[in-house]
Amino acid sequence: MRVLTAIAFTNLFSLATAGSGAFMKACVWFAGEATTGDRSVSFTVGGGADQCMNYKGNDAKVLANKKGTTCVDLGYVEATNSGMCHFKKSIWTVSYSVNQFSGSAQTKWEEYWQKNYCTLQSESGGTNICSAAANCESKSIEWDGSTQGPIYVGIPKKISSSSNC
Repeated sequence: MRVLTAIAFTNLFSLATAGSGAFMKACVWFAGEATTGDRSVSFTVGGGADQCMNYKGNDAKVLANKKGTTCVDLGYVEATNSGMCHFKKSIWTVSYSVNQFSGSAQTKWEEYWQKNYCTLQSESGGTNICSAAANCESKSIEWDGSTQGPIYVGIPKKISSSSNC
């Protein structure tokens, strides 16, 4: 009986190694057309505070010279629940820069009862996380555990609408 219990526990624990995951997109919003220069926005994934992530996505650049929202794929991001990460927060960071402006968003990833959660923990003012590319104002998102997003991180309106960009 003890052998069966140990095998069952081991198999149950091995099923719980992958955490919440989603395809990430980063978005920038501009109120008007670019008048001079270029509005090339760079997104960099990962940071010194990151922990317990299986996949961290990819860095990306986007040229946003048009009025409205422009998004770029950052790839797949997934938390892990294996080993000591079962007891720690899963943290993922994305940073951005556009001309002289820069900022970042640190997110916490969790999974409970077939639901996934991503919450902004420490972010540059005005950064939002949404389920669509529209200009939303949300600091957390929930999605079904059987799906993989996409999730959109939007950089602050006060930076992206600046006439200096």
